[in-house]
Amino acid sequence: MSFSQLLLLDIPCPEGLRQVRELKNRVAQLPYTLLAFAGVSGVTLKVVVRCQYSNDEKPWVLTDKTLDTDKYLAFLKTAHECAARIYTSLTMCDLIVDEQSLAHGCRMSHDPQRRYQLRYNVVKQLTEFRPNDLAFKPWQPLTDRLLKSMVVEQMKEGGESWMNDIRIYLESAHIKDYNPVHEFLAGCGEWDGKADYIEDFARRLPTNYQQWPKYFHRWFLAMVAQALDINRDYGNSMVPMLIGGQGIKKSNFCKNILPPSMREYYMDDIKMDNAEQVERVLGRMWLVCIDEYNAKTDREQAKIKRLLTEKDVQIRKMRSDQYTMTPRLCSFIATTNDLTPLPAGDGSRRYLCVEVTDEVDMSGRIPYKQMYAQAVYELQVRNALYWFTSDDEQEIQRHNRPYQQASSIEEVLTNLFVPATDHQRENLWQVQDIQKELSKHLKASDVPNIIKLGKILKALRWPRGGNTGTRGYYLQLKKS
Repeated sequence: MSFSQLLLLDIPCPEGLRQVRELKNRVAQLPYTLLAFAGVSGVTLKVVVRCQYSNDEKPWVLTDKTLDTDKYLAFLKTAHECAARIYTSLTMCDLIVDEQSLAHGCRMSHDPQRRYQLRYNVVKQLTEFRPNDLAFKPWQPLTDRLLKSMVVEQMKEGGESWMNDIRIYLESAHIKDYNPVHEFLAGCGEWDGKADYIEDFARRLPTNYQQWPKYFHRWFLAMVAQALDINRDYGNSMVPMLIGGQGIKKSNFCKNILPPSMREYYMDDIKMDNAEQVERVLGRMWLVCIDEYNAKTDREQAKIKRLLTEKDVQIRKMRSDQYTMTPRLCSFIATTNDLTPLPAGDGSRRYLCVEVTDEVDMSGRIPYKQMYAQAVYELQVRNALYWFTSDDEQEIQRHNRPYQQASSIEEVLTNLFVPATDHQRENLWQVQDIQKELSKHLKASDVPNIIKLGKILKALRWPRGGNTGTRGYYLQLKKS
């Protein structure tokens, strides 16, 4: 048997847990402090101090190795008086003095971190938890119901309960941040360089479009770059559009772009009628598949096109009226069984149409870690291109023409041009110039000849004029 030489100090904190935390930080500065924690009542700070004489003498140990209890209690009383002077001076509080005894203890306060593992999911913008003794259980959102259960557990331990204090703690910066996407990418390891895993995945989708593996690779890098918040100026504004019949696993291909562990950040569709939900999706989903794109109304398609260029989104946090600017996480992919899903006339440079010619091959293991490790390596080491250049967009516009809906030439013209108020030479378009511009946005068979186009232009009553023998229309191209 031996005595611990540990002393328990009681410091009153009538202002509650806020004062407990403040004084705890103060006493932690002293080398004598071994442990400091809130008492179960929440209005005292318990401090455990190790005590000894300066020469490490132990007068309570007798020559025959027996222990003198009275001498040890006298030592504790003297130690408490010395410690009280030091800790009272530091905390500006009078210590609670109890008669010293050999068995002196207390109950610790209810600490959520003792019973649970806690983290703040910065993507979902909520606190998650799982039991400390069952680490294999999945993380769960800390709902109001579960929070109240924590409070009840504290009450069962015999302590009083402060719901607001516990909520403030759980929603504070004391809970460590956790970014599931960043953690996944960091855990993928190094790319082995043995294959182009990204383009191998793209080739699971059968198509006659030879540029598909290259452009999927570029889009995939853009998706990862956006998740890593590499580009602060632009969002991932390209949407692969998978075109084909029912039952050929187009949607299955889209879902399998993300590994199973990240599927909770995948969404099959997005409802455009709730603006707040749309903003939340942009910040909290990594990939959204716009299923059956052709079923979207013209207004919904226009909203989707606008979303593609957003980089930051405004999101309202749970149980808060305040909005915060959050980096956009979401990238988009789309499916349709309509062979002409794109509107006519605007080139649809935000979409990459890919006609799926057969059933998508989703057999065999997908090497997700190597796919994403390759993307991170190319972005961070090779500084690879992860956006579509103007040349790429022009090529994609030419490729997309067969997938555009037929429309009247008048509609196409009014989508492309606006009458110029300044009748200067640089705004003068001859009919053949207008015809050439139309050929950039329509299939060759849909471009009218000069005579027919002239009649259409005359019917539009756009301002005409000319100089030095050159006649035409005063027009300006609309900004896309």
